[in-house]
Amino acid sequence: ALVAVKSNGLALEFAEDFQDDREVVSAAVRSNGLALEYAANRLKAERDIVVPAVKSNGLALEEASPSLRQNTEVVLAAVRSRGLALAFADNTLRGDREVVVAAVTCNGQALRDASEAFQGDEEVVHLAVKQHGRALQYATSIPRGNRDIVLDAVRSNGTALAHASLELRDDK
Repeated sequence: ALVAVKSNGLALEFAEDFQDDREVVSAAVRSNGLALEYAANRLKAERDIVVPAVKSNGLALEEASPSLRQNTEVVLAAVRSRGLALAFADNTLRGDREVVVAAVTCNGQALRDASEAFQGDEEVVHLAVKQHGRALQYATSIPRGNRDIVLDAVRSNGTALAHASLELRDDK
C-alpha cells in the first residue's frame, strides 16, 4: 500500500486496511492532498496529517476536522495553495483579514466565500478583482461604484463590467 500511495495518493481509496495507518496516510496526502478524503476520521483531526494535505491541495480542507477548519495556520496553508479553499474554512476565519487577503490574492473568486464585511472592503475587493476581474460580482455595492476597482476588474476581464454600478456602466 505504501508504494501505491507514494505513486498516487488517491490509491488510498483502495487500501482500506491502511486508511487508519499514519505512515501510509501521511505518504498519500503528501502525494495528493485530496487523499485526505479516504483517511480515517481520527487522522483528519491531526495537524501533521492535514497541513501537508492542504499544502498539496488546499481543497483538502473540506475533509479536515471542524477543529482544524477553525485553525488559522491550517486554513492559511489551504488558501495559499487554493484560494477557493476559503469555502471550507470555519465562518470565523472567513472574516479574518489575513486569511481573506491570502485567499483572494491566490484566487480572486474566493471573495464569494469571504464575510460580507470583506465583500464591501474596497482594499480586499481591489486585490480580488486584480487577480480575477469577475470577482466584482461578489462585491457589495460600494466597491462596484469605485472607478479604480471597476477599471482594474474590466482590465482583468471585460465582462466584469456587468457587475459595475449603473453609473460606471454608463461611463465612457
